[in-house]
Amino acid sequence: MNEAKRESQMPDMGIAVAWLEREDWPEWEKIDRDIPPYERWKEKIDAATAAATSKHQAWVKVIVRPGPFVAWCSQNGRQVSSQARAEYAASLMMLRQAH
Repeated sequence: MNEAKRESQMPDMGIAVAWLEREDWPEWEKIDRDIPPYERWKEKIDAATAAATSKHQAWVKVIVRPGPFVAWCSQNGRQVSSQARAEYAASLMMLRQAH
């Protein structure tokens, strides 16, 4: 089966949203100097998910823990960043779809 046809047959799970837990925030602040304070991050993520919902875009909360994320960055030659977290969350969501 060609790649385009296989992708069209996979269910659309929506947008992967890298969700960071408050309890992990001290660790996030150590590994990502660009991360905002938790309250500001939470406001931004809540606004983004509300906007997606209002546009009828499906989204999936993907909890990202610092340790496994840093290991993934190392294995994939990535710097710790919000973009890398988004890619990591998408990869976790794809793994869930495969199982």
